[in-house]
Amino acid sequence: MKNKAIIGGIIALAIVGLIALFCSWVGRKINDRIENNDNTTTETRIPEGQKTSPPIVNTEQAQANLVVVSDSSFEAVIENIRKTSEKILSEKLLENTSEKQKICLIESVKIEKNVTLKVFHKIIESNQNQKIYELKVSVLDEYLEEHKTGINDMLESFVVT
Repeated sequence: MKNKAIIGGIIALAIVGLIALFCSWVGRKINDRIENNDNTTTETRIPEGQKTSPPIVNTEQAQANLVVVSDSSFEAVIENIRKTSEKILSEKLLENTSEKQKICLIESVKIEKNVTLKVFHKIIESNQNQKIYELKVSVLDEYLEEHKTGINDMLESFVVT
């Protein structure tokens, strides 16, 4: 009788162990599939000790858009910004070799329907993801000072991993 109880316990323990291994394997498969299908993951990081600005909530004053491109080149995206802007105020090209990325920051002026917008672009070419990410923040010229800190925080914290 004791032997049957011990054997039954060992069998139950083995089954629980197999279930745990199976669940772990399924979890890894799901995680791998999510990572392989979602190459557009972006992560916003706030450096320690840095205060965050209030988010831009009035879309009539300012708005932010993220465009992910996989069928164009880094240079073509930059050239398109140059062509569609009234005036380029600044352009800075950075190379983040540790992440194998090119980064370009462009500040421009755009006029739409007789309204002047200040537009801030952060373009990141990720060789790892084989995509180009463009964060574009537009603000009405008269509200620039009100939103400048939030815009700078957003541009600085935008990274592609």
